[in-house]
Amino acid sequence: RYLDDPDPSAPLTACSASSPRSVRYASARVEFTYESASEAMAEDGWRCVPCARPTMNGVPRTLTIAGSDSGGGAGIQADLKTFLALQTYGMSVVTALTAQNTKGVQGVHAPSAAFVRQQFESVASDIRIDGIKIGMLANAEIVREVARFLGEWKKRNTTPIVLDPVMVSTSGSLLLSHDAVASLIDDLFPLCNVV
Repeated sequence: RYLDDPDPSAPLTACSASSPRSVRYASARVEFTYESASEAMAEDGWRCVPCARPTMNGVPRTLTIAGSDSGGGAGIQADLKTFLALQTYGMSVVTALTAQNTKGVQGVHAPSAAFVRQQFESVASDIRIDGIKIGMLANAEIVREVARFLGEWKKRNTTPIVLDPVMVSTSGSLLLSHDAVASLIDDLFPLCNVV
């Protein structure tokens, strides 16, 4: 079944592919049971996904691009909890790992900007994204890379982007380098619907 099937309640009909273990919607969207059916669908030019994977029909898919808070009170942990409470399917791109608790931030480790891009491309190539929320971006290199890949992506997508520019933690620790602020304003703000 397509992840973005517009009518998940449409009746299933026999599939035109050679595999008898597959079925399709009247809307030409596909649902199947076995991997061989996936291959049959691909030969017919349909992009289908295994039924074992979540179809998420009717559930908005929301992506957070943010840092990880080991204490669970902010960052991707808080975003994913919020997404769940709002009945959306949450996905994440991790831009920084923090060692923090309720007393403060003890350390920050940022992955390479290339790895941040790789996470985004991995998710975007497989799962429809209905909304993006951006939080902590850690440094100028990551800010510029996020602006680049979202700029490329926005040319083909109209998904709303919300930017919550995380610069300082509640306890006062710097979470965005000073040189990244100008890049955030110049490169990322224009791509966002809400800042």
